[in-house]
Parts: sequence; structure tokens; C-alpha cells
Amino acid sequence: MVSAIGLVILILGLLGAALMLVLAIKSTQAYYVKCQRCGHTTKIPRQAGEYACQGCGTPLAKVTKNKASG
Repeated sequence: MVSAIGLVILILGLLGAALMLVLAIKSTQAYYVKCQRCGHTTKIPRQAGEYACQGCGTPLAKVTKNKASG
């Protein structure tokens, strides 16, 4: 009985670790933002900088460097 509970806890821990890995990988990828003015969709990379709509030039996002990452 004790080993069955330990096995369940181990499996839950491994699933949690896998989920954290997937979320970490996803957070490094670019994301898409839709312009409210013209409806154009623009890909925003994770690099620091200011990004505007490619269709009308409206500012969409300002990405800053994470101070905690060094």
C-alpha cells in the first residue's frame, strides 16, 4: 500500500516537471498580437524592443529585458 502511494506521488511529480518544461519552452517563443486599429496580426518576438503594426504603424508592444535573468 505504501509503495502504491509512493508510485502515485512519483508519477504526479514527473507530470508536474514535464508541465513546467513545456511552459518554459513556450515562454521563449514569439507570440501574435492583433492590431485594434486595422486588424493586422503581427508576430512579437521575445527580444527587447518596441514593436509596431506592420500594416498601419500603431505601437503594439514594448518588450523589456528581464532584470532577474542577468
